This record gives sequence, C-alpha cells and structure tokens, in this order.
Amino acid sequence: MKRILVFGGTSEGRELSEFLNEKKIMTLVCVVSEYGRKLIAQNEYISVREGSLNEKQIEDLISAESFTCVIDCTHPFAKEVSENIRTACQNRNTEYVRLARKTDCKESVFEDVKAVWVDDMSLAAEFFASNRGNIFITTGSHNIEKLSVITEFRNRAYVRILPNTESIEKCIASGIDEKKIICMHGPFSAALNECMLRETKAKYILTKESGKEGGFAEKITAAGKLGITAVIIKNTENEGLSLEQVKALINEKYAYDKHVNIIGAGCGNFSLLTEKSKNMIDESSVIFGSKRIVEPFKRQGKQCIESFNANEIAEKIENSQNDCFSVLYSGDIGFYSGAAGLIKLLEEKKIRYSVSPGISSYVYFMAKLGKSYENTVFLSLHGAKCDYIEAVKHNEKCLIIVGDGNSINEICGKLIKNSLEKVTVYIGENLSYPDEKISEGEPIKFVNEKFSHLSLVYIENHVKKAMKIAIGMDDTNFIRSKVPMTKSEVRAIIISKLKLDENSVVYDIGAGTGSVSIECALAAQKGRVYSVEKDIQAAELLNKNKNNFKIENLDIVFGMAPEVLKDIKTVPTHCFIGGSMGKLKEIIEYTRSLNNNIRYVVSAVTLETLEQTNNITEILGYKNVEIIQASISRGEKIGSHTMLKAENPIYIISFGGEEK
Repeated sequence: MKRILVFGGTSEGRELSEFLNEKKIMTLVCVVSEYGRKLIAQNEYISVREGSLNEKQIEDLISAESFTCVIDCTHPFAKEVSENIRTACQNRNTEYVRLARKTDCKESVFEDVKAVWVDDMSLAAEFFASNRGNIFITTGSHNIEKLSVITEFRNRAYVRILPNTESIEKCIASGIDEKKIICMHGPFSAALNECMLRETKAKYILTKESGKEGGFAEKITAAGKLGITAVIIKNTENEGLSLEQVKALINEKYAYDKHVNIIGAGCGNFSLLTEKSKNMIDESSVIFGSKRIVEPFKRQGKQCIESFNANEIAEKIENSQNDCFSVLYSGDIGFYSGAAGLIKLLEEKKIRYSVSPGISSYVYFMAKLGKSYENTVFLSLHGAKCDYIEAVKHNEKCLIIVGDGNSINEICGKLIKNSLEKVTVYIGENLSYPDEKISEGEPIKFVNEKFSHLSLVYIENHVKKAMKIAIGMDDTNFIRSKVPMTKSEVRAIIISKLKLDENSVVYDIGAGTGSVSIECALAAQKGRVYSVEKDIQAAELLNKNKNNFKIENLDIVFGMAPEVLKDIKTVPTHCFIGGSMGKLKEIIEYTRSLNNNIRYVVSAVTLETLEQTNNITEILGYKNVEIIQASISRGEKIGSHTMLKAENPIYIISFGGEEK
C-alpha cells in the first residue's frame, strides 16, 4: 500500500490531509503542537503524530513505516526543519515534495503602507534598536530572543502568540512583560488587527511575509489604515510546488480510481468472516476467488469470477468498468497465500487496495483441539515442498497444511519409516463445514485411510531431539565401501567455506559416498541438496547413507555433470565440486548461468586441477578467491609409541557468493 508522510500543522497541511483522506490514501501527519493535532481529524486513512523530530528521527520514521513519499508542508520560515526533512528523504531514497506557500500580495495592498523589508529577525532587531516606539510582534515565539537586544524592549514590545506554555515561557525568557503577551488563535481579520494595534499604541508591526494562510494581507491592511510601519521579514523560499500542484501530483502518482479489497476467507464457513470483511464484500461490484469460496456469493446474486491467478485477476480489474472489487483467498492471506503476488501487481498498476485477514484454518484447528500454538512450526504442502520429517524430529509441535487427502497417508508413512511412529497425529478435515471431522492417533492408524483434500495435520513429538550441528562428523558414521570418501577434517573445512544457511540449495558434483551431501543437508534444514554421481556403485552407497541418516531434503541425481544438471529445476545457491571428470569449466559456467552469485568450493588433489581452477576464476573475474592446502596427519599406535601417519594433502579453493 502506498503511504504518505506529511509534515506541518499549517493550514496547507490540514487541507492536504483532507484531500488525502478523500483519496483514501494512508497518511501520517506530523505536527509539533497539541493544537495542531486537534485540528486534524483522524480516521481509517489519516493518523497524527505530535512532537518535534530531528533529522535522525525523521529518517528512522521513514524507514520504519516504509513511506512512499514525504510532503513538507511546514511553515515557509521553518528553514531548519525543511532541511532536516529533505536530508532524511535523500538518505532513505524517498521522494521529497516541498509544498511552498505563495506569499505575494496584490500591489494595491501596499499603496498606503510604510514597509521596511528585512532578511531575518536579527536585522529586524537592528532596525528597532535605532527607531523608537512600540512594536506589535506577530512572528510567533520562534527566534524572539533575537529581539531582546533592543533598547527598552520590555517596555516597547507586545507579542501575539498561540496559547501554549512553551511559547509563553520563551517570550518571558526573552524579556517581554507577561502583561503584554496576547495568547490567541487565528485567523485575524484586518479589523481585529487594527483594534490590537490601536490598543497597544504600536508604531510598528513586525510580521513575516507569510502569505494568505498567515493572514499577511490583513496585517498590512490594518497597518496602512493606522499609518504605522510594517517591518516585514522576507520569505526567500523560491522552490516548491503550490497546493494545487501537489494535489495534481498525488492524483497522478498515488490516487487510484479503482479499489480492491483483499480478504482472507478463513476456513470456509462465512459465518466466521469479520464484520469488516463482510462490509468490504457488500460494497464490491465483483468478487474473485476459487469456486469453493465464491459459491455462497453467487447464490446471493453477486457477480463472481472463479479465479485465483494473480495476473488474470489484476488484468480483469484493470480492464473492468467497475470500481470496487473483492478478492477472497482461503486462510488469512499471510501464510502461503497468493495475496502477496496480487498486491505486487496492483501496486505496479497503481490500483489502490485494502486488506482484511481471516481466521485461518490452523488457528481454528488449534482452538478446536484446545491447544496453544506458540512454538509451533508451521509448514505447507499446498503447492509447495517442505522437509516436514526434519521439522518433526527436532520440534515438539508441527502443523502441516496438506496438498490433498493422499498427502496424509504419505506423511504418516514417512513418520513410521523415520522411526517417528510414536508421535501423536491430529487430523482436521473440512474444518468449519457441517461435515467437519477431527481424528487423533499414532501414524499407523492413518496410513491406509482416506481423507478430504481440505485437511490439516498437527503432530506432537514429546521426545524431540535437539538439532545437532553437523560439521566434520566422524567417518565411522558413514557406510563405506571401496568408493572414495572425503575425510572428516577436510569435510569440516569444505562445509565452513561453503558458508551455508538453512535455506541453501547445494549441488554436490561427484558426491561419492555422500558424506559432504549429508552434512550439507543437515546444515540446510529448509533447503535442498542435489547429489550428482555418475558411478552406479557410488550412487547406491550414497542412497544407503541417505536412508541411514534418514535425510529427506537430499535428491540423488545419477549421471554426468553438467548435462544431467539440466534436469534439476531448483536454482543452486552453492556448489561443491569434488570430482568433475575433466568438465570443471563446463560445470562452473553452467551453474553460474543459473545464479551469478553462486558460492563455489572445489577440492583438488592434483596441482593440475588446482591450476585449472585458478585459471577459470581469473577468466570469470572472481576477486575473492581463497586457496588453502590441508595436510592431515593421524596418530597411529606402533607398539608403545604413537606415530603420525600423513594423509594425502588436498587443495580447497573457494570463491563466489555475495562477496564477488
């Protein structure tokens, strides 16, 4: 959603806020005083923040609230404040718009007026220091202390300010007699100004060139009628847009004619819809959603379109003659929902939208079970893949949204296969519908049952295992044969140089027994590892190790790289090359074409492979190449003595990734 930040308790700021409200644009208005806050009506679209902000605070506010545009409606003489706002916007790369007040008056206003123009308050003080007579000050309390140098200032000065404690205290501190402080809210007519000037026996009126909004003409007119001198502080601002120009800019860039309500339909029973969602649907001309979701509204006579494809929905809305739409998604629109994709398209097309979440099926399910869901791991198999076995192993509570009814049989089967047959499984079918059903038991109970495609699975594992950090596991943990295996210490170095995270997607080329693949899979719990191996005996051994460790996020790809890599649909983030069969350059070029920021680690036991890798990195322009040699020696008992027996030295070359 486009959001606008407005600075200024000025009349322009208030009028602009009303305009933004009419356009239903989410807006935060920053004002300095409580009085300024009270003048602005707050509602669904307009909120107000009171208090002064420095440059850092403005920048933090822009960053925290993700404002699309900042409009500076501060007073034309608040130069420092405007500069802080401008700089903060530059630092956050946010559009800055200055609304500049028109301060010119008709020439006829000045025909009978004695006017003295000065650049600032200090020069006004110099003028009054050399000219006697009472002064009626209408410039507010800001910088008033600069006038205190005037001879007999306390006797000569009258000041009109807003009725707030801070302004009064500043005036008294500047030496103004408290009996000569007039606290009033404007606007002030020419007649009222004339009355005040007459009562204070003023010889001069001090004002800023503040334009129509600041009552400038009314002050000058009063001065002219009484024949007193107007000392005017010039407005030197020469940049910015008028109020009408700012409104036009908002209309062009931020105000949209169409409005889309994005609604979480919840479980499916529409008695659970929030009142806000019901009102949104009532005001809509067209409703989009899956067949199941829109069916009740068809029966109500609403125009419904069965679609949940974001591109199709956005195109139909853009080309429609209607102006208000509702798009309903199952759940709460924040969990594996298509709403995010639609929101992105609507923003690109400058179509305004509002959101209203629903009561999600997992919240409903947990409430029906009478269980809390803090510390629960939420997963989805609805159009997505996830390694739920690892999640169940290491967490007490897991909740899975299934893709179809058969998924539950598969889940229970895998739980048994991975020695999780004693966990408690809760299954919720057709939640919130008349045929709702909730079942409970161990996985074996549900392996052969049939379930609705509208189901959830909640799993409790009261004997969860703490997740072990797998770096350099003991070699004896792996099933071995005559297939070469990367040893524990070298494996630890390789894993550390890969710099994996939990979401990493790793291609392990020349995987052998799979020791590196296994450790990568354990490290990248939410990611995926593809173990590429051309040797049938090694691939069989790799599969045994995968089953032995009960790893679900590892796929064995049989064949020669890079040709066989084209069958993998997932883009890699990391690549370990332990054996390339002379195709090192081709493997790197292909995987790099998939992801220019891929992270590589290559192991080499010969100087030729080391040289070849180094040449490839130079050709491809890598700057962060790191080469190390690892020489591992193991202690071996010979009689009563211990001898160190050296392993073959190995070179480990790492490069690429975000550092490139």
